[in-house]
Parts: sequence; C-alpha cells; structure tokens
Amino acid sequence: MQAINLMFGETDQIVHILGLDRDKIAAGIAAKYQSLLPFLQETANASPYAAAGDFGYAFLEKFIQLPFHLPHVTDREVQRFLANLNGEAEAHETRRSDTEIAGVLFETKVDSPLVKSIVSKMAAPLEYNPRRIKQFVNQFRLSAIIGTATGLFAERNLDPEVEGNELRPLSPEALGKLLVISLRWPRLLDDARKSPELLEYMEKMATTNNSSMLKVEEYDSVRELGNRWYDNPGVRSLVNAGLDDSGDRYSLAKIDLERFLQIAPAMPRASRTPEVPVAS
Repeated sequence: MQAINLMFGETDQIVHILGLDRDKIAAGIAAKYQSLLPFLQETANASPYAAAGDFGYAFLEKFIQLPFHLPHVTDREVQRFLANLNGEAEAHETRRSDTEIAGVLFETKVDSPLVKSIVSKMAAPLEYNPRRIKQFVNQFRLSAIIGTATGLFAERNLDPEVEGNELRPLSPEALGKLLVISLRWPRLLDDARKSPELLEYMEKMATTNNSSMLKVEEYDSVRELGNRWYDNPGVRSLVNAGLDDSGDRYSLAKIDLERFLQIAPAMPRASRTPEVPVAS
C-alpha cells in the first residue's frame, strides 16, 4: 500500500482494488502485533484468539474503506453459464433492469432521506466516528445495489429447515444493521449464522429489558451467548436502534441471513472459543 501511494500520490482520480483473504490478512496483522494485545483495553476481557482476531479486523478496517464480498453463484446462474458454453439461447429469465438499479442508486444517495435516517440510527453503534460513518455509507450504497441485482430484497421464503417458520426479506434498515455488525463485530455475524435465534433473542432482550422474562425453552440454546454479546455496549446500542419507532423495518428477527451473507464483507471462520469481548 505504501508503494502504491508513493507511485501515484494523493489523488481522487484513482481507486485501488485489492483482492485478498480478509481472514488471513487480519490474522497476520494480529500475529505481528501480538505482544501489544495484552495492553489494549478493548481486548482485556476477550480470549487470546478472539482478541487477536478483533484487533486484526479493526486494523484492516482503517485502510480498506469499502470491503465487499463477491456474490455467490446461484443455481440459476450455473445453468445460464452452462447454456452459454453450449451455445444455447438463454431461457426466460427475470433480470434487474437498468432503470431499477438507477432507482436504487438514487434512493441511496448520501443526502437521501433514507440514508440520512439509517445513518442517524447507526451513528451511536459506529461511535460517531466520521471515518466509520463514511465507510458505512459507501458500504450501504454498494450493498443495496448488489442486493437489488441479486434479489436480496425479494419476497419472503419459507425456511425448509423449520416447519412453518417464515423468513423475512431484508429491508434497507435491516441491511444497515447487518452491515454495521459485519464491519465492527464480524464474529457476531458468524455466531448468528450458526445460531439463527441469536439476533431475535437479543431483540427480545431489548424490548423486555429482562432476560428472565423470556421463555427458557424457546431460547435456551442461545441464552448464554446472547447475554454475553448483549453485555457489549456497542452491540446493545445497535440491537436497540430503530426498534421503538419503525415497526419491524429495523428488526433482525427471522431474516434470511444466508442471502445477506452472499454479498456481505467476509467474516472470520468459526471461533476456537465461545468467549465474547465485553468492551465496545
């Protein structure tokens, strides 16, 4: 990065695109500064592995302004690819029009009411940090456009793993929350992927303000993990954001998380320990 900056200097006419494994780079950064970790307040209550991972991701965040994950290839796209290889005409296919993409681009302008409203709710979880807020706005706009093109905001689907359980499509507001999680607490996103009731449990914590009021049998599998994450002030601020005045648009309960992860910034692999950092 230093060599690139020296070669081209400071200019807004050039955008650097890096293709990298975010997990491995973050691990390398943590390994280089491992002797520093015990002296950092934000890593004091975390396990060594979790502290190292969080430090590496936070360090990486400072010079990569717009992380994004290449969308996963779908079965439909594989079939279209095979058809092209065989010289066959494409089957009837619904594709997002340029007009629809342009509409999303307009609705997600930095000064649009939608973005202003979402950023105002996300400012506290982002610690009112100008760099993080700018990074979030850019990430939100890109993800909204990719999400529209890949059907992220499509109609509801039934989860085949849970009988009678209806997954909700993402709203722009819920997308904003998930992006903050992926940028600030990627291990929480990984935990939510493995434990689908985790985010719903923490929202119940926010609305009831008392974990003992929740049915033990309903959230027993995520109670301990959810309580530890909810003890994090930043996470608690994010979970509470928008729940009081926006219906379910900011709710992360029963959302189709797997579809979001197809376009989300890369997150760490499964942690070696269930410990969760308490400091924000």
